[in-house]
Amino acid sequence: MPGRFDLRQTATKQYFFTLSSAAGEVIGKSEKYKAKASAKNGILSVRKNILDKKNFTTPSKNTAGKWHFSLKARNGGTIMHSNAYASQAEAHAGIKAIIETADNAVEIDHS
Repeated sequence: MPGRFDLRQTATKQYFFTLSSAAGEVIGKSEKYKAKASAKNGILSVRKNILDKKNFTTPSKNTAGKWHFSLKARNGGTIMHSNAYASQAEAHAGIKAIIETADNAVEIDHS
């Protein structure tokens, strides 16, 4: 089973997507978008921007001591945030999982 992008709508009528691994674990979550078309463009942007590891921020610790990173577009805007990880090594594995999953992930529209 391939990974998948799940497109959803919030109660406030905004759109976002998550990326799940083939095992079903959510490995990234997008920003919120006002328009569905913008969220779909966000998915396309993930597929493009995973090709260059420079588009991933260096994993860093948050105030709770968990490690996280973001995927940025070429213009510097954040496309997707990672989950929180217990270690820096796990965060780096998360980057690898996104790179391996996003290109062939199917899109499912739940909105």
